[in-house]
Amino acid sequence: MRKYLILAVALGFLGVFAFGVHEKEAQLERGARVILALAPVDPRSLMQGDYMALRYDLSRRAQDLLSDRADRENLPEPPRRGTLLVGVDADGMAHTLDLDSGGAPPAGSMRLAYVWRDFGPTFGADSFFFQEGHGNAYARARFAALVVDPDGTSLLKELLDENLQPIRVETGQKEPPQLE
Repeated sequence: MRKYLILAVALGFLGVFAFGVHEKEAQLERGARVILALAPVDPRSLMQGDYMALRYDLSRRAQDLLSDRADRENLPEPPRRGTLLVGVDADGMAHTLDLDSGGAPPAGSMRLAYVWRDFGPTFGADSFFFQEGHGNAYARARFAALVVDPDGTSLLKELLDENLQPIRVETGQKEPPQLE
C-alpha cells in the first residue's frame, strides 16, 4: 500500500511539473515579442557560477513612475506587483512606459507585469545562467527579447547583441581564454 501511495505522489508531482513546462512552451509560441534594453551589470557571480543579472533600462523609468504614483496616492511604498503599459514600435522595441489603468491597452502598446525587488521593479527574468566558459559571449548582450502574454506575464526568450542579433554559442564550444 505504501509503495502505491509513493508512486501516486511521484506521478502527481511529475504531472504537475510536465503541465508547467507545457504552459511555458505554449506561452513562448503564442506570446507577443518585445525587446528591452539592458542596463550594464557585472555578468559573473563567484558564488553561483556563471550567470548574469538582468537589469532592464526600463526598470529605472518604472521605478520613478511607480514611486511618483505612490507619493501622489500617499502610499508607504509602490505596489510590489502589477502591470505597466509599454509602448512598442514596429520592430518590437519597447520605447515608452506608462501606468496601467485597467481597460484595453492602446494601439501600439502592451501590458508588462513587474515585480518590485530590493533594487526596484523588474520584468520577466532577473538573471540568466549559462554554461561555464561562455561568459564573454553573453557579456555582449545589450537587449533581452521577452515573450509576453496579454495579461503581461513575460518569459525571457533570448539575449541579443547591439545589432539585435541573438547571441548563440555552439554546444561544446569553449571560448579561448582571455589575456589580461
